[in-house]
Amino acid sequence: MIEPIQHTKTDYLRSRNPRLHTDEVLVALSVLSTTNDNCRRALEKLPELRGCQVHSTVMLGEVDRKIFKKLGVGLTCDPVKKVSSTAIIG
Repeated sequence: MIEPIQHTKTDYLRSRNPRLHTDEVLVALSVLSTTNDNCRRALEKLPELRGCQVHSTVMLGEVDRKIFKKLGVGLTCDPVKKVSSTAIIG
């Protein structure tokens, strides 16, 4: 289910980034939940995430931050800024 969505994003919508946002993954899980028990069980567990914390080592986009907030999940990010080679040299 993920690969066709990535294909649509990159080939038809001209996105350079095939990675899915959290809401897109949840929609894919929802669609698959009618025929896949693992997807159904994963969706049923979403309410249990409320009050949990998640940490990301990259800065998440606004879409993903909003989804975590709607789910009641606390989010922290600690992105590491890459140092350019010119900054090191001089």
